[in-house]
Amino acid sequence: MSLILRSRLEDFKPEGHSTWTPMALACIGNLPDTIMDRSLVINMKRKLTSKIIVDIKPTMLKDNKVWRSMIARWCLDSRALVKPNLVKPKDTGNDRNTDNWVPLLTVASLISPEWKKKGEKAHSVLSTGDEPTDSIQLLIDILEHFNSHVFTRKNVSRISSQDLVSALNADKDKIWFQCNYGRPLTAPLLARMLKPYGIAPKATRITRGQPVKRGYEVSDFQETFASYLDGVTV
Repeated sequence: MSLILRSRLEDFKPEGHSTWTPMALACIGNLPDTIMDRSLVINMKRKLTSKIIVDIKPTMLKDNKVWRSMIARWCLDSRALVKPNLVKPKDTGNDRNTDNWVPLLTVASLISPEWKKKGEKAHSVLSTGDEPTDSIQLLIDILEHFNSHVFTRKNVSRISSQDLVSALNADKDKIWFQCNYGRPLTAPLLARMLKPYGIAPKATRITRGQPVKRGYEVSDFQETFASYLDGVTV
């Protein structure tokens, strides 16, 4: 929970105020992983010309004053019931997804059984088939490369940064060949994306008799694959 300090008017002593609040964010493409992972993602589609929409009126707040007052009253009356009646969603294997939905399902269950069912249905729809974040997709594609027929047949335990980058950029159906502001993935960018997972390139001899290059040990990825990709390892 974020806090800001403001001076009290009566004695000018600093006092902390919570700035926590739900937010609605819209974007083209993905937001940073740390935001996406803490969000309920609703994919939007371009409006068809045949669809009619209702514009938001400048007087929206005033027009809905009664509803806003009723919601505020309900929040005050139900505040004491929230903590002892937390409702957890069905386990999806993602703890953060659970954290996202607990407050919503709890409020829905306090409103009525009907709203609880609506919340559970929404959780079921929005929590399945989610698009992986860029960093998770990177791990998926690296694992796919490691498990490719050519790679496993050679029984390679190391790979140079440049060879890994080239392999990722070669698949034009993936995002990597234009992920760098329209340019291909580079070795430094790959290193930055893997750094949060504790995976770093090092000077190593990829092939016996060849010069030392910067690259990765395949074994360095195993724990990360196990933690983030449903226990799959190379």
